[in-house]
Amino acid sequence: MKKYLFGLLMVIGATLMLTACGGKQDSPTSVVEAYSKAVLAEDYEAAFSLCCKADKSILTPEEVKKQAETVKGLALMGQQMDKEKAAKEKVKSIEVISEKIDGETAKVKTKNTKEDGTTTESETNCLKVDGKWYVVGAK
Repeated sequence: MKKYLFGLLMVIGATLMLTACGGKQDSPTSVVEAYSKAVLAEDYEAAFSLCCKADKSILTPEEVKKQAETVKGLALMGQQMDKEKAAKEKVKSIEVISEKIDGETAKVKTKNTKEDGTTTESETNCLKVDGKWYVVGAK
């Protein structure tokens, strides 16, 4: 009986690990959540690795790095200009409200909560490329 329970727990644990590690691009919602998490952590390379261009071309590692450096520089410049305003405007959480899929395109609506407690809503466009979902908007 103990061997059976141990085996069952191992299977459940392995399934949970595989589910947690993979699948961040298996739906528009999951890719927007992963992208948002990376942006909030200021891990811009991870964020841009989840992006594609409107023509469905995937960013090369060099493009990802260049986009990340540009955004990081802009964020740093903005923080230095007005630290108090930047602190209030900083988004502390992003919650997916809805997802609308139409073939290989999708729109994901999110609620963004800032440090000062105010909220805004935004919509993120996604594209499905080779079976994976990507956030659209990288240049």
